[in-house]
Amino acid sequence: MDFWDITIDSAIDAPSGQSIVDSCYDSLQFPNNQFCDLVRRNDDPTSPQFNGLEFIRQQQLNIGKLEASGIDFAAQYLFDIQAFNVRLGLSGTWMDKLNRFFDPSNPSAVDPELGELQRPEWAGNFTASAATGPVVVNYQMQYLGEQALRGVEIETIDQLYGPAGLAGNTFVHDLSISWNVTDQYQIYGGINNLSDEQPFITEFAFPVSPIGRFFFFGVNANFL
Repeated sequence: MDFWDITIDSAIDAPSGQSIVDSCYDSLQFPNNQFCDLVRRNDDPTSPQFNGLEFIRQQQLNIGKLEASGIDFAAQYLFDIQAFNVRLGLSGTWMDKLNRFFDPSNPSAVDPELGELQRPEWAGNFTASAATGPVVVNYQMQYLGEQALRGVEIETIDQLYGPAGLAGNTFVHDLSISWNVTDQYQIYGGINNLSDEQPFITEFAFPVSPIGRFFFFGVNANFL
């Protein structure tokens, strides 16, 4: 088990488009700050989109500070049941904080990112395998805790979106089997995404592939 606590002063970050807009308007130096320089509005008064966002330029910027802390953990247990050699494994991360201090001119201006997309408080993997002779069966479960969807800020999710802005706990199951027929040939197959989970509504391929449940089969041959 490892506890980590990281602070990066004068950090360089590549904020998302939503973070650029938020940081522009949340800065004490609005509208004269580095984030507003990346935002262009429609200045044509005859346009139906007058004063609306026309362009956001994403690039790396100097920000105030990044800080994060949490715990990584891992455990394994091996034992035998009759003719089977069994291996169980558990690994994961608990994140305590993930803060981005985006405005160098205002040290108290913080954007909390814990709980936003791809930044859940809890994440982990459980693995189990059973081997007997030339046959091995493997199972893996990936867990991701609840997290906000793309474009949703965790600090305003309750006021703006409610439960609709949140992706709940996600479990992804994979199962495979391999058989070493001889020293030269191995047959294998399995099912990825056993429960047919789908990507989050705002994503193309996260936390799973858009293919959904996937069956595979193959043969390995060693001619050396």
